[in-house]
Amino acid sequence: MYLHLALHGTRRPPEPLTVCPCCPVAERRGGPRQTDIRDRGPCPEAERQSREAARRVAADPPAQNRLEREISYFATSPLLSNRRLFPSFFRTIPSDDFQSSGLAQLLIHFGWTWVGLLAEESDYGQQGIQILKQELHLAGACVAFSENIVLSRADRNAFHIVQVIKKSTASAIVIFSLDSEMVPIIEEIMRQNVTGKIWIASESWSTSSFLSDKKYSAFLNGTIGFTIHSGKMPGFEDFLFSVLPLKFPDDVLLREFWKEAFDCQWLDQKDNIGTWNNETRLCTGAEKLNRVLTDYTDVLRYVHNVHFETASGDPVHFDRNGNPLAQYDIINWQMNEEGTITHVKVGSYDSSAAEGEFLHINAGGIVWPTKSRQVRSA
Repeated sequence: MYLHLALHGTRRPPEPLTVCPCCPVAERRGGPRQTDIRDRGPCPEAERQSREAARRVAADPPAQNRLEREISYFATSPLLSNRRLFPSFFRTIPSDDFQSSGLAQLLIHFGWTWVGLLAEESDYGQQGIQILKQELHLAGACVAFSENIVLSRADRNAFHIVQVIKKSTASAIVIFSLDSEMVPIIEEIMRQNVTGKIWIASESWSTSSFLSDKKYSAFLNGTIGFTIHSGKMPGFEDFLFSVLPLKFPDDVLLREFWKEAFDCQWLDQKDNIGTWNNETRLCTGAEKLNRVLTDYTDVLRYVHNVHFETASGDPVHFDRNGNPLAQYDIINWQMNEEGTITHVKVGSYDSSAAEGEFLHINAGGIVWPTKSRQVRSA
């Protein structure tokens, strides 16, 4: 999704995305729940809104102007790397073209040169799979079939897709799709009892919580996927468990976080605005940055030159297209004794590594869906 933190200068701010009701962060509890936010899976409605926003911006020059000086933390569309359309757009999450390149290298690493491709019928799916096809062609691999998950159909064209999968000799199949769009496909795979396939997941479903449910585990066990690199921030967990609204009653952001995190409402209270004098001007919410004396054109130059390390030691800087270093974790879906899926890290991909060192795989730690990992080659 294209949620973002933006420095707009004198530009009109973009229209806000609507709140998605499918994204509660935690259960109603007396304190923060120790969990990985990725357990929630991607938000279908927010992702759909983000793609629509990208299409509007590409076709609307005024909208392009409104996107100046933005830093996005969840926009992955390769379109946003186009400096002609988006000269001042930056992001802290990798573009999907890095993911497609990494997935191609993963396939070649295991000798999977005869592969099937599935992509949802959207910008995300089509752009991602097109780049993957190009990378596979350059590597000498062949595409056994390429099918679209048809979003305009309630069944997503599942019967036809699964028939193609069953008839194909390709064992490795890459799927570029939201997890919500895959449900009809997976359920048809179960109905037709398709087994022995190795599913390769794009990051939008590689850590899906509901596809990891016990009902799907026998068919998705052994899945390998790319997910955004994650790590522990020193001290963050202690901080998270120490911040309480009653402890910091004047922290407005904390109160908003609490509402979102625990899906609850605060009792209506009058704002405590403290002591005001005649010279104090109340905020109206309509203030504009162009009335501030700072020259915000300087901000772009400084953002271009950003270079630092996070508290966990990860480097942060942008390339000439406003993209960060592309770092992914490679995870393997492994069925436990209870029959549910756990996501186990078995490798990594780092675009900043030396040539030939981008991909690291712990093959011994991978659980495969079949006794052999051998696949047919072209």
